[in-house]
Amino acid sequence: MATLQAAVVTHEVEAYTLFRRVCPDCQTIRLVKDYTTRRIRTVFGTVEVRNPRWLLCRDCHPGMDAAFAPLKEICPDQATPELMELTARLGSMMPYRQAATMLAQFLPVEPTETHATVRKRTIRIGQRLDEQITRESWCAKTQMDEDVSSRCSFLVTGAKSSLSALIPLMCAVPTST
Repeated sequence: MATLQAAVVTHEVEAYTLFRRVCPDCQTIRLVKDYTTRRIRTVFGTVEVRNPRWLLCRDCHPGMDAAFAPLKEICPDQATPELMELTARLGSMMPYRQAATMLAQFLPVEPTETHATVRKRTIRIGQRLDEQITRESWCAKTQMDEDVSSRCSFLVTGAKSSLSALIPLMCAVPTST
């Protein structure tokens, strides 16, 4: 399983880094600054992958000599999402030391998965979930505000057309003397 996991992670990393090499603004290929290796922890052990750093596009960012590593975008904690989720779930259900012990007993992870790592990952996942819920509720509120404003404008224009139709009728009604 570790070999299969290594092949899958390596393939996903290569595909993502090639995708991010193209500048999203001008569609040109970014220049390579350098390559390093990065260790990514998975449920089945650690995988070492090639970690490129791309220079920012000179056409879109003139005068800036900055580089970025696309792997930091998808694995900021140097662990796969599966391991992050498993660690956070265990950390939220039991004491951190006990969760670290469970991970060490049942998974071939390195001894670096300490109680402090479990605590940090659990808190980090919780913060990301809070941010996601905030974004989703903000988007839902914005959508609801747009729906209400479009309904109100429909009602107002509908009321104006109804009133404009009623005014001639009111004027034509004979008055009783």
